[in-house]
Amino acid sequence: MAYQKIGLANEAIVAYKKVVELDPNDAETRLNLGTLYLKRKMTYEALAMFEKYAVMNPQNAAVFYNLGCLYGEKKLYDKAIAAYRQAVKINPGYDDAYYNLGVVYLDTGRYDEAIGVFQKALTRNPRNHESRYNLAVAYAKKGLYNDAVAACEKLLELDPGNANAHFLLGDTYNKLGKGKEAKEEFDLYKKLIFAK
Repeated sequence: MAYQKIGLANEAIVAYKKVVELDPNDAETRLNLGTLYLKRKMTYEALAMFEKYAVMNPQNAAVFYNLGCLYGEKKLYDKAIAAYRQAVKINPGYDDAYYNLGVVYLDTGRYDEAIGVFQKALTRNPRNHESRYNLAVAYAKKGLYNDAVAACEKLLELDPGNANAHFLLGDTYNKLGKGKEAKEEFDLYKKLIFAK
């Protein structure tokens, strides 16, 4: 739509809404309107458009990913999980959807599922630092401290300047009763934080 291309978002919204009124089955206009709503941080409106679009075009992984993000933002975790799972079902290579699915599982205390998703994400991309860090967090939250240490150590091999990984490793060492190692990691964490 021309309005959107020249930066007239409000005019574009009005035009898209008019097209949707005239042709409720115009899936592409719903997608464009939902995307524009999303860019304007109009999340409820974006959610409504993407939900309708997903029914009309159930093979669009990106729409399910966006739905997952919006549901997660609204703390509708079961819906977020279903949307992310649908996104990776449609597109098994959708790394961001795998990652976000793992984060929702982690945030909702479903640590076994989070571990499985982050492990799968790492088989797809072993250099995904965020997935490896969150895998370590999930292990630690589940009380699998040795696994958390191993995940942190692997992450720090790949990204030695990762302050959060040093903190998590220090905290995990502390829980294992390894005070000396914990102190070393906390000192590295502080050094990295204050260097910024």
